[in-house]
Amino acid sequence: MTRSRRHSVKWKRIANIIIVTAAVVALYPLLTDFYAWYQQSQLSKQYHIAINTDNSVAAASGENESPVLDPELVWAMLEIPDIDVESPVVKGTSQELLAKAPGWYTETALPGEGNTAIAGHRTMYGAPFRNLSKLKPGSIIILTYDQSTYRYRVVEVALISSNDWSVIKDVGYPALTLTTCTGNDEKRLAVRARLIQEE
Repeated sequence: MTRSRRHSVKWKRIANIIIVTAAVVALYPLLTDFYAWYQQSQLSKQYHIAINTDNSVAAASGENESPVLDPELVWAMLEIPDIDVESPVVKGTSQELLAKAPGWYTETALPGEGNTAIAGHRTMYGAPFRNLSKLKPGSIIILTYDQSTYRYRVVEVALISSNDWSVIKDVGYPALTLTTCTGNDEKRLAVRARLIQEE
């Protein structure tokens, strides 16, 4: 009887461990989404506070200079109206940074100076680039960097090899390239847009 009771307790423990593990695995994507949404909310808030504070200081001193933001805080702000994206962009593409928000490939050009490339998640971590494949030639992308607004028009949406890094190289005109995963380890999605206006 005692042996049977021990056996029963052992199996109950194993069943509980399996249930808890399954729950964690099932909830993990949702937890990453909440983490990213919180991070993006905080980064956006800090970005707007920095702009408003610097604008107030400049106005009080009579200066007409654009405020300078700490690029380590928020590198830029990205808007894609057609797919309802409004997100901060961080400086860098490490896994840690991309868990917070889309990230700028630091080896690429600054906005307006060449091909500016940004990577972001399509699944989990808030999935800011979830609907990137829905963009079409003509869609508008807005990037705000260093108090200047850059408007780009999409010219191409394409699947590329995961090992194709030519997509972030210079293309001979001011461009914006967005990349994301596709669910297939061998392919990525790349959106190429061309600068049409700088304000």
